[in-house]
Amino acid sequence: MMGRSPDFLNVIFAAWAGASDFFAQDRPEFKQNVSNYYEYIRENDLTLTHALLNLQRRRGASATDTVSEEVALTVVKETGAGVVLRGSRLLATLGPISDELAIYHAGNHRMDEEAQRQSFALSIPCDTPGLRFLCRESFDVGRSHFNHPLGSRFEEMDATIFFDDVLVPWDRVFLLGNVDMCNRIGSATQSQGHSGHQVLTRCLVKAEFILGLADLMVETLGSGTVPHVQEQVAELITQRDILKACLRASEADAAPNQWGVMSPATAPLQAGRAQFGRTMYPRMVEIIQLLGTSSLMALPSEADFDSPFAPQLNQYLATDTSNARDRTKLFHLAWDASCSSFSGRQVLYERMFGGNPLRNAMTLFNTYDKEPFRKQVRNFLDSED
Repeated sequence: MMGRSPDFLNVIFAAWAGASDFFAQDRPEFKQNVSNYYEYIRENDLTLTHALLNLQRRRGASATDTVSEEVALTVVKETGAGVVLRGSRLLATLGPISDELAIYHAGNHRMDEEAQRQSFALSIPCDTPGLRFLCRESFDVGRSHFNHPLGSRFEEMDATIFFDDVLVPWDRVFLLGNVDMCNRIGSATQSQGHSGHQVLTRCLVKAEFILGLADLMVETLGSGTVPHVQEQVAELITQRDILKACLRASEADAAPNQWGVMSPATAPLQAGRAQFGRTMYPRMVEIIQLLGTSSLMALPSEADFDSPFAPQLNQYLATDTSNARDRTKLFHLAWDASCSSFSGRQVLYERMFGGNPLRNAMTLFNTYDKEPFRKQVRNFLDSED
C-alpha cells in the first residue's frame, strides 16, 4: 500500500548503467559516472528519492514547463569541484529517510531549448550541505496498528526540496546542459520501461490487496448474496485481471533494446499505469466505501475493547461470521484504505504518479503508431468483395 516502493529508483539506475553509452554522447566521462554510481548504490543497498519537477510561478497550456530562475533548480556556476545548484524541486517521496537524492527530467515535463541551466541529471547524498527538506504533515498520528493499520506502517512522506548553493561533485553528474538528452533520458535508456514494470507490479499487488479487503468485508457483513455487492467485487476482480494481463504482455513481448539489455514492452505497461491512476484506483477506493457504508463510521478504538464498555461492544458489533473485535480491526483497515487522510493522499498520488494525465494522453496520441489500423480500414474500403 505504498505509492512508491524504496527500490523504484534502483531499477532506473540499473537501466541507465545498461545504457551508459547514451550518457557518453553528452560528455565521455559521464558514461563512467553512471556505471560507477550504479555499482555504488547496488553494493551499498541504498534507498533513493527523486525530485523531478520545478516549482512554477505560473502554469500554462504549453507542451514545455514554464521555468523561472527565481524558483526553478538552476546551475548557478561550474567549478573545478563540480556544479553549484540553487532553487527548488518536488516531490521527494521517502525524502527524509532516503540515502540519496536523484535529480533528472520527468518524461512528460519537458524543458524548452532555452533551459540549458535547468537541464541535468545527477545524484547526491540527502545530507549534502545546503539541502533542506520541507515535509508535509505526517499521516502516522502515533496510533496503534489496530487503529491505523496503514498510516502507522506505510507513511512514506513527501517533501519539497530547497537547494541553497549545493555543490554536486563532477563524479555525480550524468548529464549537464543538454536539453534534448535530458528530455528523452527515459525513452532513450529504456528506463521508463523498466521502471514501468516495477510500478505496474506494485499496482497489481495493491489491486489484489484491495480485492482481498473487499471480499473479507463482504464475508464479515454477510452481504455476499446482494446483487450490487457481487457486481462491485466482480469489478475489482476484472480490474485486477486487466493489470495482470498488461504486466504479462509486457514480459511476453520483451526484447533486447539498442543497448543489448532485455527490456519489457512499454505499450502494455503504459496502458496499465494510465488506467490504474486515472480510473481504477479511485474506483477501488470508492467500492470499499460503498461496501462498508455505515460500518466504516464511528468505529471503536482498540482501547475500547479493554474498557468497561467492552461487553456491549462484543454483543452489538459481532456478526454471524465475525466477533466484534475482528470486525472492528478489519473495518479500521477499510477506513484507512478509503476514508482517512492516508487514503486521500494515496488516491491523489496514484492519479498523478505517472505525470499529468492530459500530457500523457497527448504524448500517446502523437507518438503511437496508428498506421496499421488506418491501413486496415482503408483496405476494407477499397475492397470490392
